[in-house]
Amino acid sequence: KLTDALAYINANGLNGPAFLELQSNYTSATETYPITFRSNACIGSVNSLTIRPAASVVSTLIISPTGGKDTAAIRFDGGQYVTIDGRPGGVGTTKRLSIVNTLTTAISTVFFLNEASNNTVTFCDIQGASVTSVSPTTSGVVFFGGTTGVNGNDNNTISSCDIHSAGAALPAIGIGANNATTAGSAANNDGNIITGCNI
Repeated sequence: KLTDALAYINANGLNGPAFLELQSNYTSATETYPITFRSNACIGSVNSLTIRPAASVVSTLIISPTGGKDTAAIRFDGGQYVTIDGRPGGVGTTKRLSIVNTLTTAISTVFFLNEASNNTVTFCDIQGASVTSVSPTTSGVVFFGGTTGVNGNDNNTISSCDIHSAGAALPAIGIGANNATTAGSAANNDGNIITGCNI
């Protein structure tokens, strides 16, 4: 499962760019949530990490917390230079990866915090159901939160994604960001790009 692969990478590092490819029989039911990308000195601009469906995948794969767990599906907690690409084999324009959170509490689906930077989520179907409009804390199908470090969650890209409701529960916020900012502070979230998305 994906969380086991990430644990291995966290323990052993990378010697070059790495690709984790989800096979057609992938199921997220046994994952440990949230699936978390933490700060790792071995993952960087040269030794990047990409997660995507395998080229042979023809049906949509789903990453979704089960059992009513009060958590995001994907959590970039200080993680850097990670790409989640919903295209099989990373080519074309067909989205074959859905990231879903059906909880209606103030919980995001994809959450960035603690200096998560230079990450990309692209060609994914991202669904959320948080009907709670908190001011905002973790509200938003995609949410850029705060940090305990010096820098914010910077230079992340959300591109060519569908960002919408999970079922009948309409999310109050499509994309949210931490509003506790100080003018000129390095801890602010800067340089994040949302482009080509259907929200």
